[in-house]
Amino acid sequence: MKYCIFGDIHSNLESLTVLLDYCKSQNITDFICCGDIVGYGPSPVECIEKLFSLPGIRFVMGNHDAGVCGKLELSWFNDKARESLLYTKSVVNLEQVELLVSLPEKLAVNNFIVVHGSPRMFLKEYLIAEKNIKENIDYFNSQICFVGHTHIPFVFTEEKNKKSRLDGISGNSAVILEPGNRYIINIGSVGQPRDNDPKLCFVIYDTDRGLINFMRLKYNIIQTQQKMKLLNFSQFNIDRLESGV
Repeated sequence: MKYCIFGDIHSNLESLTVLLDYCKSQNITDFICCGDIVGYGPSPVECIEKLFSLPGIRFVMGNHDAGVCGKLELSWFNDKARESLLYTKSVVNLEQVELLVSLPEKLAVNNFIVVHGSPRMFLKEYLIAEKNIKENIDYFNSQICFVGHTHIPFVFTEEKNKKSRLDGISGNSAVILEPGNRYIINIGSVGQPRDNDPKLCFVIYDTDRGLINFMRLKYNIIQTQQKMKLLNFSQFNIDRLESGV
């Protein structure tokens, strides 16, 4: 089976559409979203509608989803994030809020789990420092934990002998999973990459081959930026789409 595992769409309809068109061309129909459907971008309503219309898609809640539906106080977010969440709250309807509030914070599928932030703190913890990533390996029992939240793809491996390593991921990359090893895998961001590469990022997990493919695709950044400008979004949030930071 092949899963498309993705997240941090952040109301970026143009990047989401490219992702889904690619999966359609590859006959990939099993989708798992690591959260943060909304926030930052200009098209929250369209992204919610497009994702929830996919048959059988599974989700976990992201911190921005939680902010919109009232599970996280907006005071928890920085000014730039809070600005976009206030816009999102002004345009989504009650049904869409109820969809967001229904999302679980953790998903277990076969030999892997999916959370937004970390297996230790599902919504809030940012896995950036290797020390913190290593500590989280004890908070789940499956072989793999997929996370998002930082918008920066990586693979953390704990080997059978308990030695570990953290590998950053750039470009299109393939990772072969070794039996007995355990992994925390950050799947990057569809809507707002922050690893100095503006192309959208996601993974295809081929369970039969034990293979993780990190994929990078171009999308129409200018079109998204133009929408943001019309809505008077912060220049910082507009510019970061093309710089990938």
